Amino acid sequence: MSIEPRPVMAISICYISGIALGRLWLEAPLWALLLPGLLLIAIIWALWKKRLSLFAAFLFLIAAAAGAGAFFVAFYPQSAGGGLLDYADRPIYVEGTITEEPLFYDDHSAYVLQADGVELPEGRRHVAGKLLVKVYGGEQEFYRYGERLRLRGTIVEPPGRRVPGGFDYAFYLRSQGIEGLLYPKVPQISSLGDGEPGWLPAAALALRSRLVAVIDGNLPAPAAELLTGILFGQRSKLPEEVQENFRSGGVGHLLAVSGLHVGLVAALILGLWRILGLRGKLPLFMAIVLIFAYAYLTGMRPSALRAAIMLSFALGALLLERERDLPTTIALAALVTLLVNPLYLFTIGFQLSYVATLAIVYLQPPLAEAAFI
Repeated sequence: MSIEPRPVMAISICYISGIALGRLWLEAPLWALLLPGLLLIAIIWALWKKRLSLFAAFLFLIAAAAGAGAFFVAFYPQSAGGGLLDYADRPIYVEGTITEEPLFYDDHSAYVLQADGVELPEGRRHVAGKLLVKVYGGEQEFYRYGERLRLRGTIVEPPGRRVPGGFDYAFYLRSQGIEGLLYPKVPQISSLGDGEPGWLPAAALALRSRLVAVIDGNLPAPAAELLTGILFGQRSKLPEEVQENFRSGGVGHLLAVSGLHVGLVAALILGLWRILGLRGKLPLFMAIVLIFAYAYLTGMRPSALRAAIMLSFALGALLLERERDLPTTIALAALVTLLVNPLYLFTIGFQLSYVATLAIVYLQPPLAEAAFI
């Protein structure tokens, strides 16, 4: 593959480097001080050799600075009342709205609560942020998406990395926008009625719930739970032995919404347009809308978002009658995804999705050529 100037790729790489630099600053400040110096030396060398214009150098530095700034904005709470962890380790009242579909397990239920205030002995304070609420115990009530709750408990800071290279649970939750944990007892929870989670997420959840109900009503178990898991990535109701069979067979990724699922949906939509005899640009535009609708319906996971963006640019090139450039499309998909949430860079879903895509793009041609030598 020939090397061509691709400004979008360069900007995307600089933005990603800035995000990584922000994370490094938290864990190893000395290295974080060294890397910008090396970057400046590389840019000065490129300017001296006339391989880079002054405008491009300025643009790349701005992109790197924007990445670092985006990391810190995403990582630290921006509430005027401080972060929820400022009120950790002491009993308080918390009020907020359930903003994601609740999960119900055999021994507990889990809710993502968008808190908007805490109540202390000295009065109520406005504090915005997300908490993962886990409720253990029998005879508990089950609360729904969009319901407003008042809870009493102690906010707990999630544990970080216990050993070098180990799983950092605190950072994982932070990448989902969640600051802390709360473990209220059943009597310490009361409903305050309907909240205001937003009409678009509510509409998406209602549609997904209706589709799941249709599947459950027309298929026996565990086929219904399996189809729900494949379509929407919901595995909480799928029997553990079925999940283990998928994992042992090396196809566990089919139960996680990814680019494969988005591609299949796109193929289904375009095939349906062809069967109906629809031609012109309107079907392509409708396909782009429906692809993003499916990605949103499944939670906008990084891999699904990447596939939706790449497919939309491919279809957009057909709409505008322009040539497609796959490396630029991949870089732009990564840039848009990390603009949505810079912390996605450190999730395994984002990393595997882009590593696999880049491997297919850059390694498949030489491997295919070597196979025929």
